[in-house]
Amino acid sequence: MVPNIWITDLERLRKPLLECGKSIDDDEFVLNILYKISPEYESTAEDFLRLIEEGTKIMYTKVQKSIKSKYERPFVTS
Repeated sequence: MVPNIWITDLERLRKPLLECGKSIDDDEFVLNILYKISPEYESTAEDFLRLIEEGTKIMYTKVQKSIKSKYERPFVTS
């Protein structure tokens, strides 16, 4: 799974839901991403969840950029 594409696909689903009368606010959207992201991004998700618990407002675009950055880092073996 390419996480950046997955998040973009989720964002695209918000509009049809809104047309059906169901809105997903940004906070709920961010939490859905963080709780459902692949296990290899768990540490990133935990960092964002900690910030949210401390009262920091997190936009999904920030989560998306952070996860994309982690995904694109070269894998280093020792």
